[in-house]
Amino acid sequence: MARRVRGQLIDGLLEHLPEASLGLDRSGRIRFLNRAAGSLLEVDSEVVLDQEVWEALPVTEFSRYLGQLVKSGANTRREQIFGFSEGHVCAVQVVPVDSDDGRLQGWVLYLRDMT
Repeated sequence: MARRVRGQLIDGLLEHLPEASLGLDRSGRIRFLNRAAGSLLEVDSEVVLDQEVWEALPVTEFSRYLGQLVKSGANTRREQIFGFSEGHVCAVQVVPVDSDDGRLQGWVLYLRDMT
């Protein structure tokens, strides 16, 4: 019961963050994408869940970057600037997520609008 409540609270937090954020597992599947990210990426956040990033997102410099990230299995923090539609420019911070034994589980990405 406590795990379920914790999960619901975390889901609520992620969904209502003003900063666009998304999570990918190590196979490249989108595990969460909040409303702000859906709006920025021009996708329906409910529709793209559990899809591989290269199938779910339009082909852009950002989606190609995500594909390369997954293929490389990079396990280091990084930040890069990307342009998006309607003139938005975002600093994209990539944070790897490891299991308790140190194996890469995926990445959390924060897209901070600098426009």
